[in-house]
Amino acid sequence: MTTAKVRTIIDANFCKKVFLVALFSLLIPCCVFLISHQAWLKYWVARSPDHFQYWDTSIYAQLSLIPSCTAFYPLWPQLIQTAGMAQNLTQAIRLANLFSEVIFLVTLPIILFVFEQILRNKRIAFLCFFLYALGPNSIFYSIGYTESVFSLFSILFLSVVCQLDAAHSKSNAKAFLGYSILFVLTVLLNLTRPSLIQSLFAIAFTLVTLFCLQYLTVNSSSGYGIKVNKLPKRALALAVTIGAGSITGYSIYGFYCWRTTDSFFRPFQAQIDWGRTLAFRPWLLLFPRSLLIDLHGLYLPALLCLGLVYLLYASTQKASALKLGLPKQPWLYLLLAHPLVFIGILLGLKRFARNWVKTVATVPKQQWIDYLGQFPILYAIAFSSVHSLINFLANSGHLYSTSRHFFAAPYAFIGLGAILSIVSIPQLNRLMGMVRIVGMGLLVQQWFSYAADGWLG
Repeated sequence: MTTAKVRTIIDANFCKKVFLVALFSLLIPCCVFLISHQAWLKYWVARSPDHFQYWDTSIYAQLSLIPSCTAFYPLWPQLIQTAGMAQNLTQAIRLANLFSEVIFLVTLPIILFVFEQILRNKRIAFLCFFLYALGPNSIFYSIGYTESVFSLFSILFLSVVCQLDAAHSKSNAKAFLGYSILFVLTVLLNLTRPSLIQSLFAIAFTLVTLFCLQYLTVNSSSGYGIKVNKLPKRALALAVTIGAGSITGYSIYGFYCWRTTDSFFRPFQAQIDWGRTLAFRPWLLLFPRSLLIDLHGLYLPALLCLGLVYLLYASTQKASALKLGLPKQPWLYLLLAHPLVFIGILLGLKRFARNWVKTVATVPKQQWIDYLGQFPILYAIAFSSVHSLINFLANSGHLYSTSRHFFAAPYAFIGLGAILSIVSIPQLNRLMGMVRIVGMGLLVQQWFSYAADGWLG
């Protein structure tokens, strides 16, 4: 078969994947609109906004009409106003809904392309793409929130980071252009949503992990070492660019707040005004006092980070592959509805009923070290995870929006995809197939909740 024919087949398969996911993402709300007249009226703002609860969309719509310094960042309201020049709140909400949906649909092929680019595994990339676009939190890409535009900037950001991290070109002009684009995208991200603390944390986490990986692999008894002569310079250059862009992006908004409210950090103070304060509430690990999926937004990033630490440790060992203990009985995976219960049961089985647990091997060590050596993967794991940590440590007595802040952006799925590629075993593949079905069911439920003015996350 010629190269041209292979490329045609690949392009056709790629387009088919994007088309089917986009089609389902449109069919689900359309079916809800047909069933629920209330949902149709609400989404198209066919009545006064006073009749419905639009949550954050109303706030962004109001800011597009009358800008001010709040906890909500200015780029999305400005884009809404620029896109349609709304004259009143009804028009602004309608524009926000439609504009966010268009951005979401346009972004889909970019998302899948970058997932394949970073994860290097088309099957896992499509799984993550499916979960991203058809999971329960994907509703926020269509109802006027910042998720769609933030995801657009994020996936472009991750693509540029991936290109720069793997660059072998010695052209100073090409490198300068790449880092300039990365700087601009970082500024835009920090003007769209609160990202300063998250970005700085992700930078520090990534650099520390790369240093540990470099040290452990070169000095391990396994004798396996990666090429580290160019890694520190690229990583530091990426870190400096992202850090400078994050500070610049927030500073643009901060100086505006200083001029209008006499406070450079007014957006942070606004969070406190809502009752979000530092507090350790361990009972939230059991009872989120919000949607149950918020617990998954808390536990999954913790498991990804623990898995990362374990992989770092395993890279120093002589064994060529990891071994994991998983339940033999498929019904036990139903306990994942509450992650802490599942973890407790699994640990109990491994301790007291080992015949209920089977050991499976993962991919060879060289592959997971290659994955962990990628700046965009480490950054994505850290950036998505710190949102959940912040929600747990600074909350109002509930885990409100934890799943949305974690799942409604590409970063979480890059981290999940990387770990799934490393732990590539049939049991988890089948489990993720069930997760896709459950996720679509929950998305349908979310749209009905939207129609009934129920809390979405």
